[in-house]
Amino acid sequence: MDHAASRWDRTSRSLCAEAVDTLEHVQLAGWTEVAGARRSRDLTRVLERNGWELLQGGPGPMGETALAADGSVWLVVSWRSYEIGPDLGPGDIVVCTVAVVRHLLTGETGIITDAHLPASVEAAWGSDRARQYRLAVQRYRSIVTDWTAKHRPDFVVVWADWNLDVHKAWVRAYLREAWPELQLPAIPDEKGTHGGSGRWIDFCLVAGLLEPQLVALPYTEASDHRKVRLRGRLLTRAQRRRRRRRARRARRRARRRARRKARR
Repeated sequence: MDHAASRWDRTSRSLCAEAVDTLEHVQLAGWTEVAGARRSRDLTRVLERNGWELLQGGPGPMGETALAADGSVWLVVSWRSYEIGPDLGPGDIVVCTVAVVRHLLTGETGIITDAHLPASVEAAWGSDRARQYRLAVQRYRSIVTDWTAKHRPDFVVVWADWNLDVHKAWVRAYLREAWPELQLPAIPDEKGTHGGSGRWIDFCLVAGLLEPQLVALPYTEASDHRKVRLRGRLLTRAQRRRRRRRARRARRRARRRARRKARR
């Protein structure tokens, strides 16, 4: 699956060219900064000509993020876009898009998502803007948790333009605390996904995948971000059962340790 943090002021032509490249290499994709009547219309046309389905909450602000699936491989079971915060930029809203997809051959289901979270928070983590950021992440997690409980997917992939540099230890610690049930894939120790800053701010959190890893692709005219590709293998159902059993045993051991400590 690819995630492409587009840029709102680049041409629709460059967005569509980037999308065509995506279609040739993956079966699922997500975008940010794709709102706007022309961008939405042109992206829809490119995807539909190639048998893909675009999932976008309209050309207006709710269309800030979008997902897409190759209709020859994946059935879109359900999807929706949500407002999760008020403070993306001057007057803009924070949006996530969530979808359930089912593999047409294997029947395996997954939840895929994408979001664009507020910028200018990394260096001001104690600010009100950063507080709004953390609230948006909480809402994002709550929505994905509800969808996971309802659909019981085999895998979950939660993308975002997080606007936090995951190379930093405190950012990774925050993500573990904010979303403990999901795993951060392996990320190369190289320059990141945004401009010349070296910051790696486009990434996903996952569950149900073996050896997940992220790869940053070359820059294109469509954005000042590099597109990011997720690689990994699905866990088998037997592997998922073993993981659940191990998790239950770990929770029981933790409870026993807590009771013993309380009795001392």
